[in-house]
Amino acid sequence: ALLGDFFDTQADWQSITEGAADALAMLGQGAEIVLLTAMPHKHRAVRRAHLDALGLDYPLLTTEMAKGPAIAKLRGLKGRPVAFVDDQPSNLVSARNSVADAHLFHLMADNSLRAFLPPTPEDIVSVEDWREAAPKIARALGL
Repeated sequence: ALLGDFFDTQADWQSITEGAADALAMLGQGAEIVLLTAMPHKHRAVRRAHLDALGLDYPLLTTEMAKGPAIAKLRGLKGRPVAFVDDQPSNLVSARNSVADAHLFHLMADNSLRAFLPPTPEDIVSVEDWREAAPKIARALGL
């Protein structure tokens, strides 16, 4: 019940991170943007409506499994370059374990919480905000 309430009321408290919309719009000129969120599928419609209200009309995938296998399925066999941005180091490690050549970026909306996390592995790029992330992602993808 508590987790269900969390997802049902997300639009009441969740806001867009500063710079995200502009960064994604810039990256979307040369890359396919897909939003991947770990949540029960039954809450997808609420998340979709909230993202649309924020102007983030990119495709949305929900997964109830680790994000790495979901990224591997999304990428498919074509070997397209992948850049993955997440606020949870465990999701980034999962991505690395499933898509070894993915470009991984650790970005948190609230950087004060970094102090409570273990150090990120060396192959994961930590960025402070979307203004720092966007050019690094573009470079990694060859945009």
